[in-house]
Amino acid sequence: MRTRVVTSLSTIILVVSVGACTGRSISPALHLGVAKPLPRVTDGGAPTTFARLDEVCSDTHDASCSSRLALYSTRDGTPIRTLATTPIGLTISTMTKFIGVDVGITYPSRGPTGDVWFVLTESFCESEIYRMDARTAHVSLVAKQCGLRAQSPVQSPNGRFLAYILSSPDLNGSVLAVRDLVTGHVREVLPFDKDGVPPRVPIPILPHRGTPSDAEHGPCLFPGCPPIPPRFMFGVAWSIDSAHLSVVDLAQSHEALDVIDGRTLKLVDQIESPPTCDIRSSTFDASGLLLGLTCDPGAGREQTSSLVQYASDLRTQVSDTALPTCAAYPSVVAGGPRHDVILISSYRYCPPSAWPGKPPVRAIGPEELVEIFSNGQLRDIHVYTSDRDFFEEVGW
Repeated sequence: MRTRVVTSLSTIILVVSVGACTGRSISPALHLGVAKPLPRVTDGGAPTTFARLDEVCSDTHDASCSSRLALYSTRDGTPIRTLATTPIGLTISTMTKFIGVDVGITYPSRGPTGDVWFVLTESFCESEIYRMDARTAHVSLVAKQCGLRAQSPVQSPNGRFLAYILSSPDLNGSVLAVRDLVTGHVREVLPFDKDGVPPRVPIPILPHRGTPSDAEHGPCLFPGCPPIPPRFMFGVAWSIDSAHLSVVDLAQSHEALDVIDGRTLKLVDQIESPPTCDIRSSTFDASGLLLGLTCDPGAGREQTSSLVQYASDLRTQVSDTALPTCAAYPSVVAGGPRHDVILISSYRYCPPSAWPGKPPVRAIGPEELVEIFSNGQLRDIHVYTSDRDFFEEVGW
């Protein structure tokens, strides 16, 4: 197994050219809320607000929609304040049109002082990473690498670094990037070799207007296709002491959680996904490491999701807490002064009828369920209706 720290020449050229042309200007598609400090006080050890994305559609004949980044109450899930909005549409670049990525705000997270981080995906650029200052609500563009796709920006607890994933739109290459927020220096590491298939450096693909033949150039996902190189998927998280990172990777339909040294970017440990299960997210908490899993036992049995707690050795499983029926794709993030309060967001959908031979079940969804997990207990915050086939991210 090899570790490669890389600096892509094409990436450097692209960053310099974008910075020179834009002067780090804010996208005109980004509409900001009122510029005033963000609330960050705690209530019983948990932050009083969390950041969440949702979709807002007009009642006009064109039914135009926008993605909205807002703060919501941890107590009852009600909206408190809109931070930013942007119109939603479909990307029209070659690969993103094939894959079906939405244009809009994605991947919100909050830094140690309450700053809000997010990615803005536009039709011709999918890698604009923004930071909203908690003290002033001032928004600044931190990184923009058009031709690549940015995911999961997360600031380290010590405030010094920002980690995020950069991938090529055709899914054939990715890196985990760690940016020093003081010096601006960026280090990158390729996915770790698995199954004898070497990783690839992501190659920028400049967007252009799509044609009906674009799908021919998309990733080959059928039997007999060449092996897809390993790639980082999502779910970047920092350890409490900012010494380690975790990120979900995928190689030949086999998921694992990589634990990486934050200083050297070398692989420290790797947690394989259990049989029939997918690792959807992870967070370092006061006890060690918490995973959000979705499992499909097959044979007509219902899909299940759970929170699996590991001790600080990352090997000893401490507990396994089932999430509500029909919950899937749980996203977890630790909060509170002792990092012992977990915010969970999961997509929830029950089919309108059960599998043959079983009684009917109540049709639910699609919905997004937001919960808090503390002291071994789950508490529902709110259930949000959703017109989309996946949950929206949350962060605090």
